[in-house]
Amino acid sequence: MPILARTCVLWMANATSATVMIGTMVFGASAQNLLQETGTGLVDGVRPSDIVGGGSVGVLSSRIDDYKSRIDLYEQLHLGVVRISMNPGGFLRANLPNPNKPTTQELVDYAISKGLKPYLLFDNRPTYHGGNFADLSVQKWYDVGRAYALAYEGRVDVYNFINEVDNFDSVIQTQEFVDRLQGFADGVHSVSPDLKVSTGGFATAADPAKTQQFLTAIAPLANSGDLYALNIHTYNSLTDNDLRIANGTNDAGPNAIFADQKQAAGITTNLRYSASEWNLRNANDTNDDAAAAEFLTAMWDHLGVVGDGGNNDHVVEFAGAYSLTGDPTRAFVLQENPVGEPWVGNERGQVFEMVMNLTHDAAFKEVRPRGDGYFILEKDGEKKIWVLQNRTGWRDLGSTPITTIANIPNWADVIEVWYWDGLAGTMSIDDVQATLAIRPEETVMFVARASNVMLDGDFDGNGLVAQGDLDLVLQNWGLFEQPTSWVNQRPGQGEQVAQAQLDRVLQNWGAAASPASRYSTVPEPATVSALLVFVLSGSRRVRG
Repeated sequence: MPILARTCVLWMANATSATVMIGTMVFGASAQNLLQETGTGLVDGVRPSDIVGGGSVGVLSSRIDDYKSRIDLYEQLHLGVVRISMNPGGFLRANLPNPNKPTTQELVDYAISKGLKPYLLFDNRPTYHGGNFADLSVQKWYDVGRAYALAYEGRVDVYNFINEVDNFDSVIQTQEFVDRLQGFADGVHSVSPDLKVSTGGFATAADPAKTQQFLTAIAPLANSGDLYALNIHTYNSLTDNDLRIANGTNDAGPNAIFADQKQAAGITTNLRYSASEWNLRNANDTNDDAAAAEFLTAMWDHLGVVGDGGNNDHVVEFAGAYSLTGDPTRAFVLQENPVGEPWVGNERGQVFEMVMNLTHDAAFKEVRPRGDGYFILEKDGEKKIWVLQNRTGWRDLGSTPITTIANIPNWADVIEVWYWDGLAGTMSIDDVQATLAIRPEETVMFVARASNVMLDGDFDGNGLVAQGDLDLVLQNWGLFEQPTSWVNQRPGQGEQVAQAQLDRVLQNWGAAASPASRYSTVPEPATVSALLVFVLSGSRRVRG
């Protein structure tokens, strides 16, 4: 049967009125809206793991082990980018460029060995680093850019200049900043015009007036092609009204800020978007559940920024959650347990981990944040994901808030429904329409899979290669044949339960077809033989 015939109707549950099912969704008077490919989406294979990072590491030799442990965590969480930050003491020696500093070289190579792209940040903020910004001349910045581009050619593609300069507008003059940025970019591009130079990050994204003097000043560099990306730090908040995204509008979100600031500054080039720092703060632990729900929306906001071409003009270069690690009492940290212990995410951190587990290896097919409020990703033959920003202000819900998932692949026979608090339910699909109600004013993720896909090493069948699988192997070590109760019997039926099975567990440790084992009360799949309704209210998360 043609793929287009496989659909799943979604009821956008309305908290104040009864839901009435219709076959397809109509926004306003006539505009039909399906969660399907338009044929104009991103097709270059960009995945969340290619663009997501988790905070910076430095280059102090005394902390090299700490930096490497962070990179190990980023690899574990399927991240693809790490920002390596240097102040003048890190990138200069005897007032000369120092690209061969051993720790910098070691960290760059270590990040690459773990599958992460290293971005270098050259920072010199007077309040933080001492001295006078103007002490480093335009020529000196040219020399730094050229020296590092030569030393890291083939290993580093992106170079960032000065972090949050707009926080220091009282001590850094606009023109001296622009002149030095130009010198640095010229130095990098003297090695190769294909290397990428970005601003280091503007801090006051929610207050455009404070940054306009810098944005307007760098517009000629952006419009000439000297700058590849505009780096904006967006810290949303549950408690700060200027930064809220929970008030029925995404005007404080990255798509709106990115477009508004470019327009106000006169930047006409379709720059890439970078957020080397973003997060949703939960000051004073005001409401962990609300913060986690908002964090899911904010995360997709940052992964789905589009450029001048509007929907499907996906321009995200880097989205770095700041910070995965750190003092858990700080409002922007996603770690729950004390620093130095193996990482455990707080509620927002667990949302981050869940999203990366579900989506890291799936390529974007549709990026439609403006009005439509959805994204589509796919790993062919394994899973297809629809992310719906089912929130007023993110999509035009209209008077009849009902939509349809279309283009369900022929190989898929189940759809999982995920919210911020985990897997809410799994439903079977067949050749008739399947119908379900979903929670209002939340971001929701639908994942279509083939139910018979087995994860190599997942011998207990919980969708995760982890301690339970190791226990099974060790408990049955030396048996000639695998017990028939083992879900994943391959390979090794009729073989001794020994090294081959252990190798598969260890090689795939932490791999998840679906991280369902981390959540409680996962419903059994329901067979859909007619038009049925499932009200999926979500299951509470279980830590550990």
